[in-house]
Amino acid sequence: MFRRSFKTLFFLSVVLFFAAAAFAEPRIGQLLEEAMAARKTESVSDVSDKFIIAANSASSNNQRSNVLFIFSDYLLDKQEWEKAIQVQHRIIDYGNPSSQAGAYYNLIRANLELNKIDDAKIAAVELNACPEGESMRAHAHSMKKLAPTSVHARISDLLTETAANPYLVGASKIETQLSSSTQTTSAQIAPYSQIETTPSETQPLPETKSPEQRDSNPFSVIIGGWNSVLKGNLDSQGMSLDFDNDLSSDRETSLTIAAEYSPNTRDKYKATYVNFSFSGTLNKTFIHSGRTYNPGAEFHVRSKFIDLEGFREMRQRSRVTWGVLYGLMLTDSDLEIAQSIPGTRQITTWESRFGYPYLGLAARSNHGGSLGWEASGKFFVWNGDGRYKTHDLELKLLLGQGSRGISSKRKFWGYLGYRDFCWDGDFGEDRIELRFSGPILGIEFFF
Repeated sequence: MFRRSFKTLFFLSVVLFFAAAAFAEPRIGQLLEEAMAARKTESVSDVSDKFIIAANSASSNNQRSNVLFIFSDYLLDKQEWEKAIQVQHRIIDYGNPSSQAGAYYNLIRANLELNKIDDAKIAAVELNACPEGESMRAHAHSMKKLAPTSVHARISDLLTETAANPYLVGASKIETQLSSSTQTTSAQIAPYSQIETTPSETQPLPETKSPEQRDSNPFSVIIGGWNSVLKGNLDSQGMSLDFDNDLSSDRETSLTIAAEYSPNTRDKYKATYVNFSFSGTLNKTFIHSGRTYNPGAEFHVRSKFIDLEGFREMRQRSRVTWGVLYGLMLTDSDLEIAQSIPGTRQITTWESRFGYPYLGLAARSNHGGSLGWEASGKFFVWNGDGRYKTHDLELKLLLGQGSRGISSKRKFWGYLGYRDFCWDGDFGEDRIELRFSGPILGIEFFF
């Protein structure tokens, strides 16, 4: 029997866990690029949420206003007039005089498209009064000459009418309109699904929490099964035991229990417990410490491990989301060979208590529908005080949802897949490799 203490490995584990906070937010340029790339392939709702995430990641109000201006052009192009109106109000809240002038112009256009003439006149009065509005007014007048029947020609007429007599619009309405641009600008923008479809003419986008906190089900519990064969090797005192060929045992199914917490849409923390137990008989003669074990001797392999895993989303494309895995794996395994001989029962045992940090990559589908997938790989290699290497590969088919974005109405989903886990290490003069591989299935419940 032997045990090893790996103080260096545990020190690295602690450092790795505290280093998780050092993962930086992606630059706003990357988020904006992803939102713009999604315009041709994804739904209006999905594209809008990407623009809103980019806007809420801005480091300044001016930067946020620039993102919203691109977003508003997209909404106008899709003829989402009512939602475009609300975005213009936020641009007025956050923007400089130049972007405010563009927002007033778009307000006039969207209200005209909805036949809200009074609201369009209010925005026209504001544009006429805007210090940076000259270029927008000139644009409307030049477009009228080029396209006399276009909406821009109607905007030109309204600007001329309200410039000659701004009091055509009630003073109380103008004050109400102005109040929306003097509200606090500290609030972040709500997801697209929370924007009202029939707002009043002066209603800004709802002030809600950041999309980083949008998951309505941050906690989940996973209950599953893992059906595995026992593979691996034991090399000790010049003898070798191949678990796959020299031992006779049946496949075993381990209950898998996990709990996951998602504080925001990009970070996830999960703790998983697995416990395997294999029993069978020896197929060959094995000699250890002067004891001879003949075919038919009993053997027992027990292995349990706790996986403390973190996930950080690093990049999101139209169909796939990529991220980094980091964590700490704690394993506790023992192997026992026993045989009764006349007058006594001889037993030889090996024990391993092994903890190690790991890094890995994960990818998952990012689309609608009832089917999706997840794939991950975790790895650790150590060639210092002893030799250790591990890998943990997993592929899942998600049954019930195409992405990990959790709907508030979704209470559970299922998965079916395959997992291959292996650790291989030197323990003194002995070398032990344990490998578990086979199909997995389970259900994840959200709270």
